[in-house]
Order: sequence, then C-alpha cells, then structure tokens
Amino acid sequence: MADDFNFNPYTAPQASSSAPPIAEQGGLKSLGQEARKSSLNKARWIMIVIGIITIAYNLFEYSRLDEDIRKELKKQNLVANAQQMEEIKSYARMFLYVFLGLGALFVVMGIIVNQFPVPITIAALVLYVGGQAFTAYLNPATLAQGWLIKILFIAGLWQAIQAAFAYEKERRMAPYGEF
Repeated sequence: MADDFNFNPYTAPQASSSAPPIAEQGGLKSLGQEARKSSLNKARWIMIVIGIITIAYNLFEYSRLDEDIRKELKKQNLVANAQQMEEIKSYARMFLYVFLGLGALFVVMGIIVNQFPVPITIAALVLYVGGQAFTAYLNPATLAQGWLIKILFIAGLWQAIQAAFAYEKERRMAPYGEF
C-alpha cells in the first residue's frame, strides 16, 4: 500500500496530457504577446475603418460640393459671382483632398502597424484627434456628430498604443528569432 502512494516533494508532477508544458510552448510571455498581437490586429482594423469612412465621407461631400456651397451662401444671405464661387470651391476641394489623403494614410498605417507598432499607433491617435479638432474648429457642430463612434475610435487607438508599447518591450527582451 505504501508503494501505491509514491510522493516525492522534490520532483515536479508529471502532466497526464500529451501537450508539452507551458514553459516549452513559450510560456506566459507568449500568451501575453499573442494578446498584444490581437490588440494590434484590432488597431489595424480600427485604422483601416477610420480610413475607409474618411475616404467615403469626403467623396460623398465632394459629390455634393456645389449644392452645399449654394445652401451655405443662401443660409447666410450672401451672393457670390462666378469667380467667387470658383474660389470657394477651390478652398473646399483643398480641404476635401487633405481629408481624402488622411483617409488613405489611415489605411496605409493600418496595413503597416505590425512593422512599426509604437510610432504608427501614436501617429494614428494624434492624426485622428487632430483631424477631429480641425473639423470642430471649422464647424463646431461636427464635434457632437457621431460622438459615440469617435470615443470608441479614440479608446481603441489608446488601447492599441498601450499594447504596442508592451509588444515592443517584450520583443526587445526576447531572444532573436523568437518572433
């Protein structure tokens, strides 16, 4: 009966499954790194979605440019001659092109975020908040439009920055070839 109970406190218990122990799989560090990679993947899609929405919205605004300018002039009781209208359209197009470029930049940043996680996630947050601040400066009513989605985008990008820092820190500490 004493042979049935063979306990030695100085040896580690043997796993009954055929899976290798966690230490051989890369341990908890790998699990944490996988979670951070998942956060970076979410950041990728947040940036791509922001880019696509920005591009789509500005293309839509570009298609309605003449109508919107006329409505705004009428609302303010202003009359513009043909030269003034062209000048107004020129400025409006310039802003639309800038925001179309910003949308394209978000898509590109989403694509390359895994190569440069920290600078890309920081740049994405700064550009997003800066773009929102600029549009709010031009038209304060835009600040309240879509406020919930704006908060979700900012929170997602902030979380991505934190994951990027942790990912980079662990990647620098890992032996070469592990990633």
